[in-house]
Amino acid sequence: MGLARGALFTLTDNKLEGKGMSMEMFANTLTPFIGLPTVNGTDIEGFYDFRFDLVPEDFRSMMMRAAAARGVSYPPQVLAELESTPNVSFLDSLDKAGLKLEKGRAPLEVINIDEVKKTPAEN
Repeated sequence: MGLARGALFTLTDNKLEGKGMSMEMFANTLTPFIGLPTVNGTDIEGFYDFRFDLVPEDFRSMMMRAAAARGVSYPPQVLAELESTPNVSFLDSLDKAGLKLEKGRAPLEVINIDEVKKTPAEN
């Protein structure tokens, strides 16, 4: 996935890689793979390259979370399993890099469309 400033993010072959990413970019990019909104709580400036190796189970659950964020339907028991299963290898890799994901509350900007005044024309 290409990002601003030529940054690059990939999640493939049981690894998560970023090139030229700020912590803000990294946090925003993680959101669909974690299954919760992710915000940057660090004061870290600059742009970085990184690589995190994942066990196959974590890779699979992160890809399934991203698919669910894009609208793929899963049975309720699969969704419940995804919500209750932490990505242990990913969290360990973050910890070794000096980063930590913590569940918490933070203000979040959203765009709410509450009214449409005109029906779109056919293409």
